[in-house]
Amino acid sequence: MRSRFAPAVLVLALVAIPARAFERNELLPGDTAVGDILLSGTFDEFPMACARGSYLTLTIGKSGAGGYQPSFGLYNDEYASVPVIGVGPTSVRSESTLASGRYRILVAARNGSVGAYRLQTKIQPARSFSMAATAEAPANTLTFGAYAGYDATVTIKWKGPAPVTLVAVTGPDGAPLTSAAAVVTKGSASTQGGFRATDVGDHVATLDVPVGTLKWTASVQLAGRLPRGTTHDFRAVTPRELVTVEFPSLGRAPLVTIVGETGGPNEC
Repeated sequence: MRSRFAPAVLVLALVAIPARAFERNELLPGDTAVGDILLSGTFDEFPMACARGSYLTLTIGKSGAGGYQPSFGLYNDEYASVPVIGVGPTSVRSESTLASGRYRILVAARNGSVGAYRLQTKIQPARSFSMAATAEAPANTLTFGAYAGYDATVTIKWKGPAPVTLVAVTGPDGAPLTSAAAVVTKGSASTQGGFRATDVGDHVATLDVPVGTLKWTASVQLAGRLPRGTTHDFRAVTPRELVTVEFPSLGRAPLVTIVGETGGPNEC
């Protein structure tokens, strides 16, 4: 059963809010951001890299006194909305597992309110991935999402006269990951561990499938732990300067305007 919290009330509808300015600060999974909305119509943006198969949970609340009313949402790198569901009074979670990529968390305020907020992020990474293929529907790669510091163990099973072997495991940049662990073969199955991810994103296990193999499967088990995360204080130390640039909407033209001026070079 879903929470009483209704995301449609709290979650930021970006296209409907003409944003006068924004601040952008990168977060890592598990980080907490303390920030403030001091001017109606502004918002804060927090990009975060996530790996395939993860769920991202966001929790927001007021920080200190004031009448701030939270409004926030989750978007992909091109500002397309990512569906979320309510999982608590002030928490949402990505409705489906995420693809590997950069996501944007946007925080604003409702009803013209201002004040400070506390945004907490939590990642639930996937621990296993698998694929299956046959001679009629062949495939020789398995893509899995992993975070830096996680160790991958690849298991292959096959039915055929010759073994299916692991050619390579590559990271998001295409560079191979090496392993000092030996391949353990038992019957028509093999396992090799010790492939440590050095970056967040899609990794690929590539197989060599001999002719005559009838069917085969590959699976990846991930072991590791994400850092606990850091609390960052992004609140303004001094009053912000007068806004001179506006961002009327996202994904539409103009993208940027000069406050108080219209037309020609004043619209980008």
